Amino acid sequence: LGFSLVGGRLLSAEKGPAAQFMYQDANRRRITLYVITDGDWQTKAEFQFTQQGPVGVFYWISGRVGYGLTAEMPRPELLKIARTVYDQLQP
Repeated sequence: LGFSLVGGRLLSAEKGPAAQFMYQDANRRRITLYVITDGDWQTKAEFQFTQQGPVGVFYWISGRVGYGLTAEMPRPELLKIARTVYDQLQP
C-alpha cells in the first residue's frame, strides 16, 4: 500500500510485552501499528473505530492478539489498511 517500515519498539503493557511499528509513505504520512497479547482473550476479529481530532484508530482482537492501527487519514483509507494488515497477519 506504499508504506515502508520506519522503525519499531518493544514496549511494556499491562500483561506483558507489546510491540509498536511505525510506517511512512512517500508523502511522509505515518501510520502506527500497536500489538499486544493476552492469554485470556479468545475472540474473533471485529474492527472497532475511534477518532480524536484528525487521528483515527482501528483496533481489533484476533485470538490472543490485540492490534491498534492509528493514523491521521480518512476513515475509509485507514479501514482499507487495517483490513490489509489483518489479512497479512492471519496464519
